[in-house]
Amino acid sequence: MTDNTTFFSIIIPLFNKEPYIFKTLKSVCNQTFTNFEIIVIDDGSTDKSPDVVKQFNDNRIIYHKIENQGVSIARNTGMQLAKSPYFAFIDADDFWKPNHLQTLFDLIEKFPNAGMYCSRYQTYITDSKFRKNKLIDIDDDYEGYVKDFFKSSWIDRVAHTSSVCIKHKVYEEIGGFDKTLTNGEDLDFWIRIGIKYPVAISNKITSSYYNTLETKSISQMPFIKKTRPNLNKYLEFENNNPSF
Repeated sequence: MTDNTTFFSIIIPLFNKEPYIFKTLKSVCNQTFTNFEIIVIDDGSTDKSPDVVKQFNDNRIIYHKIENQGVSIARNTGMQLAKSPYFAFIDADDFWKPNHLQTLFDLIEKFPNAGMYCSRYQTYITDSKFRKNKLIDIDDDYEGYVKDFFKSSWIDRVAHTSSVCIKHKVYEEIGGFDKTLTNGEDLDFWIRIGIKYPVAISNKITSSYYNTLETKSISQMPFIKKTRPNLNKYLEFENNNPSF
């Protein structure tokens, strides 16, 4: 249930990100659009990440600690606590440009029928080297509804966790992240949204994603041990949507 006192609820799952969480939180607190709450779900961190969060003297930050159960349950817990009509996500080692939330707000105003809104993002390979992402059939200057969400995501995803927001009612209608998955839980969530709702995209790069083994602790789990999405459940949809 929303209370309409804040427009966005920012959901940050946190697990042992002591070297990065300060930069992440600072980038959120420094947004030019200020009507939001920040929900940090500490998924049983064993380092000093919680101490870093508690350094911030910002009453928009809500810190909530749970036992370590994985990122899906952490994000779902954040959505259960959220009171705003829109949810935005950011991982605890990524960061936003100051205009990120304003960009998403403008996108919502222009394209109200979407269920998910995406800014453009860049991927850091090292601390100083990044690449711009390639989206099929979407020009760099295009802003609007995505014609074919799945085809456009063939190379790089249209929806990246730290660049999207969704409507609260979308969560109420389709549920949260699949808690049985240890890899690709975000991909599965975006698929479920993309099947049912229109998706809108901005032409502004406002989110930065670190794709390194050092920052993405989940990626250090052996691939064979990861529980990944079973895409067979989408076969019926695929039959009518070849680009999927």
